Amino acid sequence: MQFKVYEVTSEVKERILTSQQKQNIEIIFNDLIGEQVHTSHLKRMCILPQNKQTNEAVLYDYNNNKDNYDFTKIAEKLLESELTKRGSRSKNISEGFLFIKKEREKLFLIKIEKTDIVDTETFEKRNELGTDKNYYKVCVFNNNYDNIVIIDKNKQVAKYWYSEFLDLEFQRNDEDNTFELIELIENNQIFSDEIKQSDRYSEIIQCTKEYIFSNSEFDKSELYSSIKKCTTCYENSRPLLLIKK
Repeated sequence: MQFKVYEVTSEVKERILTSQQKQNIEIIFNDLIGEQVHTSHLKRMCILPQNKQTNEAVLYDYNNNKDNYDFTKIAEKLLESELTKRGSRSKNISEGFLFIKKEREKLFLIKIEKTDIVDTETFEKRNELGTDKNYYKVCVFNNNYDNIVIIDKNKQVAKYWYSEFLDLEFQRNDEDNTFELIELIENNQIFSDEIKQSDRYSEIIQCTKEYIFSNSEFDKSELYSSIKKCTTCYENSRPLLLIKK
């Protein structure tokens, strides 16, 4: 097991750790990543897309050089992602500490903002973790680019953390697919122009929404059949191409 801690402000400074500090940090990792992770924490599964699997991506770089990896590169990439194009810290991103834990085949990253929750010298907990509003972010990497865990103590996963720092994308799930499909419907992008000119277009939209919310899987042929049951305007028409691939 290996620990690294970097203070990330306007620059990166590595902290040399005592045995007691390492014990305190281990408690933090257990509280934030262990089985007792609070249900209010936002957790998303992510992927490192194939086009980002280069040494510019810190997880890829680490995974190919893990025996003698310079973890300072990860801290420097975090700082870079926290700065504006002019080189100043973004007003919405607080200074903090990057905690790194290497354990067998897993790599854990935690950013903790400078708050009263954790002592900035000893790294000992002052209060119960999880009581502050939005002070930490987590990444758990198990050498699988298709299953990377991101945890954020906030209502949204910070884009600078998962995208600009780690070069990740959200793993798509049924909720994502449904949301995108509804968005296409609302923006009139799902049906052909011929169908949109129909006098019963609003009815078709309603039938489509009812189909989506009543079925766990989406099938264009089944949707077409479902719409035909709701309206007779397609009896002599061609099947319509509906969804973007």
